Amino acid sequence: MTLAGLLNDILSVIKFNSEVLRQTACYIYLLSSSINTSIMIIVFALKFLILIIAQMTYIKNRLFLYVQCRSLDFLLRIGLNMDQWLSVCVAIERTIIVLKRTHFNRNKSKQLAKYIILILLLLTISKGMHDPFH
Repeated sequence: MTLAGLLNDILSVIKFNSEVLRQTACYIYLLSSSINTSIMIIVFALKFLILIIAQMTYIKNRLFLYVQCRSLDFLLRIGLNMDQWLSVCVAIERTIIVLKRTHFNRNKSKQLAKYIILILLLLTISKGMHDPFH
């Protein structure tokens, strides 16, 4: 399952490198979403591997199990929220392109997309920050 997910993400990154997609900020959002999904698959596989090893009682350190449970769940939750927000950004970007037509500034949109992704990441982290401590 992990290998299939990673292969899918690698193929998505290759697909998003097309010249047509690079002309708008959708490319940045889709590429970020694909990278985010790859990271989430790796974190999920790590969490699953630790669970299997812990169930076989090779890992007995309760503090390690507690910390990894809190931190990996936090990372997965952030990744899922970011992926949803990036999909929303793609939809908004495409709507704006249709509404503005020839008056759409692609370069300004690309610059703005980078800031939006950073702001979304910070807001998503701050929104879920209470979870690992609660």
